[in-house]
Amino acid sequence: MAAVAGIEWLEVLEEKVREASERLTNLRVENRGLEGRVRELEARLEALSGVAEGTDTMAAGLSAELERERRDSESLRERVRDLEARLAAADEGGASRDQVNELLQEREEVRGRVERLARHLEGLLAGSA
Repeated sequence: MAAVAGIEWLEVLEEKVREASERLTNLRVENRGLEGRVRELEARLEALSGVAEGTDTMAAGLSAELERERRDSESLRERVRDLEARLAAADEGGASRDQVNELLQEREEVRGRVERLARHLEGLLAGSA
């Protein structure tokens, strides 16, 4: 009877590890998507930066805003890289549920910032057209 109880908790633990592994895999896929989105935004920033050069005072303000957006974009890229590294470490180390939840929360925060940046850039593009 004791052996059966020992196996039951082990099976529960194995299931939790499988679930955490699946979540980590999903996080990696989403992070790759976020990195692609950041690259796309950076390309759009680069294009806007080229348009903004040599224009009047209004364009200088736009250029300054684009630079702020570029810094934000780089900051997001760094966070995505850090999150990816933390995910890999968590996967190798058998992350706890709390660690996985923390990574999920941070991923959502990064995703929200990327989406806000994209909306802002779309507004800038619409305003400069």
